[in-house]
Amino acid sequence: MSPRTGHTERSTAGFTLVELMVTIVIAAVLAALAVVSIRPERQARSARGYAEQVAALLDTMRIRATTTRRWQRLEVYADRVAHLEAETEGMAVPSSYYEVETVAAPSGVRIGAVSDRTHLAPGDSVPSLGAGLGTISIDLAPDGSAVPGTIFVEREDGSDRYRVTVFRATGAARVFADW
Repeated sequence: MSPRTGHTERSTAGFTLVELMVTIVIAAVLAALAVVSIRPERQARSARGYAEQVAALLDTMRIRATTTRRWQRLEVYADRVAHLEAETEGMAVPSSYYEVETVAAPSGVRIGAVSDRTHLAPGDSVPSLGAGLGTISIDLAPDGSAVPGTIFVEREDGSDRYRVTVFRATGAARVFADW
């Protein structure tokens, strides 16, 4: 006991439980960031990773359409998708667009086809290889709705197939396994 304060003196050696917990939380966050920063690159090279990347781009385009009040268009080719934005604002269908970005398919992955309808079930009227590429685009309106469509993504050897489906009413994009 300290003669001046009447309290027992505590040893300052070691760490408190709070200090240890804070250290563990910081280490866990750093480990999670390391895993997240390494994993997407590998996954983006797969058909699934590319399909998820295209779906994320479509969701970003939908948000951009509602915030800028400009139509957004996704043009689909065998080796890439191109994000275009209308030059004018409003719900009227625009006559001209400018390119915002292009997302190339990774090596060994291709877009097999695109359809102007929503394909929810595997085997649901799958278009032939190459169908719709360069001719069918997916448009997202300023009110958040979209022209429906499905993008069929696969490995070049025909394996590892995924479809990115865009819904009309919400403009939301979702990835489904298999064609």
